[in-house]
Amino acid sequence: MRIEKHSQIVPMSDEQILDALDLQAAWLRMRNATPEQREQWAREAKERAAAERAAAPHVDLTLAGLIEKLGWTWAYAEHFMQPYCDCSDSRDGWDYCQHARDEGVVP
Repeated sequence: MRIEKHSQIVPMSDEQILDALDLQAAWLRMRNATPEQREQWAREAKERAAAERAAAPHVDLTLAGLIEKLGWTWAYAEHFMQPYCDCSDSRDGWDYCQHARDEGVVP
């Protein structure tokens, strides 16, 4: 199998083809499922998620841990708290303001 896009031929591996077929089969199962089946699947998904949360160790909140989890540096976190900071989330991802660029704290 191959895909042609913008006059470019893009070969697909067997693994990609199998993934596409699995996705198609899952879509067909969901589309053809009864409302009762969908409700059952939703309950099972919630139960799996609850079991995963229950099995995970509890991690206490610390400022350093939060900054690390966000992937920020301490300097950038301090910049972000300043009133002149205009960094924000956009449809293209995280946008760093000009102040962050001027200060050299963009990760």
